[in-house]
Amino acid sequence: QFVGTICALSCSPLAEWWWPSIFLLWGWLGFVWCLVFAALAPASSPGASAGKGAAGEELGLISAVDGSGSPRCSASAPRCARPSFLAHPAFLAVCAAHFANNWGAYLLLSWLPKYLTSLGATLADGSTLFSTPYAVAIVADNVGGWVADEVLLSRCRLKLLHARKCMQAVAMLVPCGCFLLLCGSTSAGGAAALLAAAIAASSWSHAGYAANILDLAGGDAATAAQMWGVVNTIGTVPGIAANVVTGRVLAAAPTAAAGWVRVFSTG
Repeated sequence: QFVGTICALSCSPLAEWWWPSIFLLWGWLGFVWCLVFAALAPASSPGASAGKGAAGEELGLISAVDGSGSPRCSASAPRCARPSFLAHPAFLAVCAAHFANNWGAYLLLSWLPKYLTSLGATLADGSTLFSTPYAVAIVADNVGGWVADEVLLSRCRLKLLHARKCMQAVAMLVPCGCFLLLCGSTSAGGAAALLAAAIAASSWSHAGYAANILDLAGGDAATAAQMWGVVNTIGTVPGIAANVVTGRVLAAAPTAAAGWVRVFSTG
């Protein structure tokens, strides 16, 4: 997730040369990757035929799906019926958290270069300044997993639900504070530092609501997959809405600085 973002933002200097080159580069890389995968991916993996290990489990899941893409199930299998978790308060809370998280995530993915250039950065800085927040997030994401498991659960002996809530609180409150501080930022370097803190803290949601989906599914992979399907569908809405709203807010603002204040104070 973060590595791909870093690679993409590192190509920002290409926009000063010829902006379509960025799209052509990643489009062709995707095409080449498909060819490589098709040529090297094995038709089966060791252990699959014997039903052993992860390969065997995957084969079992694939075999449980008929040609129409629907799971083969009997009337005694409740998970194959209409999902009962859709109206559960805990699941709705996960959907709300994912929506809020993705609003900020997609806003920054789309508008971070424009925002930093409005503070004096150039596209040539993209290889470092634009991608640094996401490099910090890689470290923070792994630290967050350690904090949740080792510190909160093992050492502090918190209940699993309380640990999830603590991680999610950090993932929401710290970015909110950073966004408010961005309203008064006047330098690209200072803004990049605040953005790094916001994105890094947001990554702790992987040990919050994201991991909580597995808790709610009770360890059942099929139910967890259904939940993630619904949650990710809802999570694409802010990816569209955040870009539209941000564009209109900036266009209606008297100055660029005033526009960014409005974006971050409401984001």
